[in-house]
Amino acid sequence: MKKYILHTLTLILLSACNGDIDFLDERPDKSIVVPESIEDLQALFENSSTMNRTPAYGLFSSDDIFVTDDEYARYYNAKLRNAYIWAKEIYEGESFLDWNNTYEQIFYSGIVLDELSGKEDTGEVESLRGSAYFYRAHANFQLLQLFAPPYEQGQNEGKLGIPLKRTVRVDERPSRAPLEECYEFIIEDLKRSIEKLPETSKYKSRPSKYSAHALLSRVYLYMEEYSSALEWGQKALEGPFELLDYHELDSASKYPFPRYNTEVLLHTEFNSYTFVNSDRTLIDTNLLALYGDGDLRYSLYFRDAGYGPIFRGQYTGKAQKFTGLALDEVMLNVAECEIRTGNIDKGLRVLNELLVSRWVEGAFIPYEVDKEDVALRIVLEERRKSLVYRGINWMDLRRLNTDPRFARTLFRTVNDQTYELLPNDPRYVFPIPNNEIHNNELIQNER
Repeated sequence: MKKYILHTLTLILLSACNGDIDFLDERPDKSIVVPESIEDLQALFENSSTMNRTPAYGLFSSDDIFVTDDEYARYYNAKLRNAYIWAKEIYEGESFLDWNNTYEQIFYSGIVLDELSGKEDTGEVESLRGSAYFYRAHANFQLLQLFAPPYEQGQNEGKLGIPLKRTVRVDERPSRAPLEECYEFIIEDLKRSIEKLPETSKYKSRPSKYSAHALLSRVYLYMEEYSSALEWGQKALEGPFELLDYHELDSASKYPFPRYNTEVLLHTEFNSYTFVNSDRTLIDTNLLALYGDGDLRYSLYFRDAGYGPIFRGQYTGKAQKFTGLALDEVMLNVAECEIRTGNIDKGLRVLNELLVSRWVEGAFIPYEVDKEDVALRIVLEERRKSLVYRGINWMDLRRLNTDPRFARTLFRTVNDQTYELLPNDPRYVFPIPNNEIHNNELIQNER
C-alpha cells in the first residue's frame, strides 16, 4: 500500500488560519495513508468545499464592486484592505486561501492520478482519470489569472507562470515554469480529460466532456487563439443545455435563479470570503448604467439593499456566488471569436440569440453592424453585463488591457484618497504568498 504526505493535505486544510503553512514545502511526516479504493478516490473529488471553489480576489480587485468607507474600515485583515486599493504589498504575513485552496485541488488530482496508475481502464477508472486531469487544468488556469502575467501572442518570452506541481512526490519542489509551458500543460490536461470523461455528468458539480470543451474555449480565448476558442466553444454548444428564459423568472424572489439550472455545465463557487456574499459589497454604479430599459438582467441580477445596489443574480440558488462554466459564457465566447475571425454576422447572430431571452418581450432590438471594431465593442460590453460577479471581469480586464481600444483605468476612492490602476500595471498580477517565496526560493512578481 502506497504512502504519501497526506499530512500536507491536512496542513493545507488548516492553512487559511495559519500564516506559516506552505503548500509546496516538503514535510517530514510520511506515515499517513491515502485512500486507494475507487470509492475513496471519488470521495476526494466529492469534497465540493475544496474542488468546486475558485479564487475570489480578482472579483474584489475588479471594477464590478465597491465598498463604502465605513465598510472598508470594518475589514479586519490586511489582505482585504490592501487588495481593494491595489497596494503593492498584499499579505502582511497572512496566508492566502486563493493560493492554498487551489493548490490543494492540484494535490487531490495528483493523488488520484498516482493511485490509478496501472489500473485497468474500466469506465469508472477512466472517468476518475478524466476528472483528475480536468480539475488540475482548471486549478492551474485559475492560479495563472492571479499570479502570472496575461498571455500575449508572441510576447511571452521571459514571462513566468506558476509552479507546476506534476506529481505528489515530496522531492518535487518546482520553480515557476515559463508562462507558455503552463498554458501548454493546461491544454494537454484538458484534451486528456476529454478522452476519458463521460459526455454528461449525473451531477453538475462533476466535470464532463462538455464542461471540458467549455473550459478549453475559455483557455484559448485568454491565449488569443480565437479559432481554437471558437472550435471548442461550438463543441460545448452541442451539449444538452438550454438557455434560461429570463421572462419566466421571478424578480421578486430573493434568489431568482435555480441551482444547477439548464445553463450550467459545471457548478463552482467563489472561495468562502465574507466580502463575496456580504450585502455590504456594492455594485459599481458605472456598471449599472450600462443596462438599458427593459433589460431583465438588471432586475434579476441586482437589488437595492437600502444603502446601495448589491448583486443577487448568482446561478446557485443561494447566497454563494456562481463561478462555474455556463451556456451564456460559451455563447459569448463563440460570438466574440466569430467576430474576431471575420464572421461578424455569425457572431452577432449568436449574441442576439442569447440576448433576446434576457430582455422584456419585444424590447430587444437585435444588433446589426458591419464593422469589426463596433461589433467587438458590443459583444465585450454584453459579456461584462451578462457575466457580472463571476470573476470573469478581472480576467477580461487583464487580457483586454493590451488593446488600446478596450483598455480602461480603474479608480477607487477611500477616505477622500483616490487610487488608480492603469492598464497593464504590474499590480494586475498578485504577489506570490511570502512564505512560498521564502521556503521554495520562487521568483516574486513585480508590483
